[in-house]
Amino acid sequence: MARYSLEKEYPESAPKAASSNSLKITLACDGKLKNEILEPLQLQGYRLETLDSLPAPGPAGSSVGLFVLARTSSVAKMADEISAWRQNSAEGEAPPLLCVNPKIDRISSIELLDAGADDVVYNPFNARIFLARIGALLRRRLWTQPAEERPAHRLKTDSISMDLLSRSASLLGQPLALSRLEFDLLAYFLQNSEAVKSKTDILKAVWGYPDGVQTRTLDKHVESLRRKLGGSGESVQTVHGVGYRFHSPSPS
Repeated sequence: MARYSLEKEYPESAPKAASSNSLKITLACDGKLKNEILEPLQLQGYRLETLDSLPAPGPAGSSVGLFVLARTSSVAKMADEISAWRQNSAEGEAPPLLCVNPKIDRISSIELLDAGADDVVYNPFNARIFLARIGALLRRRLWTQPAEERPAHRLKTDSISMDLLSRSASLLGQPLALSRLEFDLLAYFLQNSEAVKSKTDILKAVWGYPDGVQTRTLDKHVESLRRKLGGSGESVQTVHGVGYRFHSPSPS
């Protein structure tokens, strides 16, 4: 029988940091993991809903801020479940998805990220790390909050416009069709305009990859993004030996 480790390591009297959080966390958990997943979240005061499987995302403005999928099944089976759920979700509609599987390792987690997970908690399960990733993904969910609560939800260069609330983008006034990850990557570049970002930083921020992962995913997405941006694709500059920099010409 496969073994896995559950490291709690969080204070029994944890502060209710999330007690005023209006966003709900929906969990789809295996029975043997449910208590370990629920306990740290309950101590933090999060609003929780537990189900057997991932439900279809609700309409824009839904109170669900995050989905958590916790399984002890094989990576392949879990990846299939994630892929099927993503295919049934409208583009840009689903809240972030955090996967938990204390039987897998860091390398195996990449398959879940490629299947559509936004982040993965793997062996050993550590409650402090789990709660930190929950908080990070809920902050990302602010992109879909009402405009009055997210004043800086629009990004703009001389030729590119992005609305993080509606997850729409345009190029020279014309709609720009981007995949979910292309949209997130372009938004990251615009938010960090002129700053040189390492590949590790970008993979961590956009894909949720851990340090030390060797993958061509970022380079392939940059190539695709440059093609879709046409002449404006030159703004995505390669900094050899480091990563990428987005140079944004000032609007004329």
